[in-house]
Amino acid sequence: MAQVEVTIPDGMVPGSTFQVDVNGQLIAVQVQPGMKGGQVIRVEVPEILPVITATVVGAHATAVGDQVRSLRFRVRMHGDK
Repeated sequence: MAQVEVTIPDGMVPGSTFQVDVNGQLIAVQVQPGMKGGQVIRVEVPEILPVITATVVGAHATAVGDQVRSLRFRVRMHGDK
């Protein structure tokens, strides 16, 4: 896991939670005992996976009565690999 340094927002006290945006990924951080607003802490962040998007180019549903039993999609992938 990677680590980033963040500054605890003013007004935060132990037990408070705030969010940090790390490359578009929101990470919830809880202020630990003995810490307060204005202090810099190190936060572990999970590996950021590449974003892959897909466009649905076809779909097929199988139904029995009014109940859908299966859905199949054909997609075209986009983005980083």
